[in-house]
Amino acid sequence: MRVSYGTYEADLGAGESVPNLLRAIALSPEFAALQWPLRKASAAGLDDRTAELVISAVAGQCRAGYVWGHHATRLAAFGISAPLIRGVRDGDLDGLDAPDQILVRLARAVESLTVTDELWAEACTFFASQTVAQVVFLASHYAMMCRIQSAFDVPLDPGSFGLQFPDSAYDAP
Repeated sequence: MRVSYGTYEADLGAGESVPNLLRAIALSPEFAALQWPLRKASAAGLDDRTAELVISAVAGQCRAGYVWGHHATRLAAFGISAPLIRGVRDGDLDGLDAPDQILVRLARAVESLTVTDELWAEACTFFASQTVAQVVFLASHYAMMCRIQSAFDVPLDPGSFGLQFPDSAYDAP
């Protein structure tokens, strides 16, 4: 860890403990105060499944074990199998349906600065342009968070598994 923890003041919800990454960004109270509202605004209008797919795609593209470990298991709760979740991480999208593939491809392209007119148009065949814009906002936000975590060298939270996706974490219906 390259920085010390600050005190994170934002309300994350009932019973939510503050993860190490948020404690690390609390080193700057001004940034920390705006980060959670910005994260919420970035995902506005996206259902939880779509948001987690986008976040996990960015974390996989960034090879950001911290963010991946926090979000990939949430995909299992939406019925996405362990092999498909690993595919999201690694860019192997063959098992996903077309709308999910385009979400992952767009999120990964946002992170790698490779969004093309063709990709944008393809995304707009499945989703309203405002939804596509929200995907860009959310992917950009999590690309930033992945970079902060990496630069600060924030350690995994207890119980996190980094870039792995253990079969024991998969408990879909």
